[in-house]
Amino acid sequence: MNLMVGLRASITQRLMSFFFFWPLTLIGFEPFDIYMMTGVHLFIGYWHHTEVIPKFWRWIEYVFNTPSHHRVHHGVNLKYLDKNYAEFLIIWDRIFGTFEEETDKVVYGMYNGPKSWNPIKINFHYYMTLWETAVKAPYWWDKIRIWFMPLTWQPRGLPEYVPNEEITLENQVRYQSVMFEHSKAYLIIHLLICLGMMLFIINGDSSWTTFERWIGAAFLWHTIVNLSGILESQTWLFVSEITRLIFMPIGIILFNDWHTEPLYLGITLGIALLSAFWTTSYFKPDQIPSKEEPILEVK
Repeated sequence: MNLMVGLRASITQRLMSFFFFWPLTLIGFEPFDIYMMTGVHLFIGYWHHTEVIPKFWRWIEYVFNTPSHHRVHHGVNLKYLDKNYAEFLIIWDRIFGTFEEETDKVVYGMYNGPKSWNPIKINFHYYMTLWETAVKAPYWWDKIRIWFMPLTWQPRGLPEYVPNEEITLENQVRYQSVMFEHSKAYLIIHLLICLGMMLFIINGDSSWTTFERWIGAAFLWHTIVNLSGILESQTWLFVSEITRLIFMPIGIILFNDWHTEPLYLGITLGIALLSAFWTTSYFKPDQIPSKEEPILEVK
């Protein structure tokens, strides 16, 4: 558990937040007030993701969500599952019966995870699991209910739910893929490019139009998917990465009017050509390393 975890959020989490906050404008709240409060909540929630702070004073722990309470939320200890949902006030979990005190050492992770670095699989893995269960359900009412029922609920006519073996520090295994050789520097360089491009897209003073920002966001998604393909040494990566290295630099040059700036034009094309050379040298399908041991046991 570290502060970087606090920066992660799924696509659907942001979508649900939008549907919650947007109606507030209809009852009179100003957009500035909504943005301010969501910003405060995100800032507070960010600092919960740490093991450096053990516990605060008792009255603070009773009323507010704290790092101790939020560590429980990320735990796979059976008694910690589906607990401590609060972001600011823990009293809501106490009221609705979803509170659990941090006592045992928290084991972080998830049950039946996607076993992939691909952001599409990670974001929609559990939705696909629910969809597959809904398709198998014999009764139409159960096909609808599966999306709203507790995690252990099973539709009628399907095998009874079998509880998972509890994950502990002794038996926990974490997904570890085998990536292409000579890829670490490549991954770091393109991750830094993505971070810079992301900050440019979300900057309110950016010169890019709304349409260009959407295209830029699509480029970012394509890049992240491809980086996961490198980490997992996927056969489709070569074609996908060459395609990205053709269209993404063109978009960056056109959106920034760098075709009239020799320096920026040269840097952009130079990085693209070097990346293409790197890809053709190390990321071709016939260079996929052995995947005999994709899982690394963590003791």
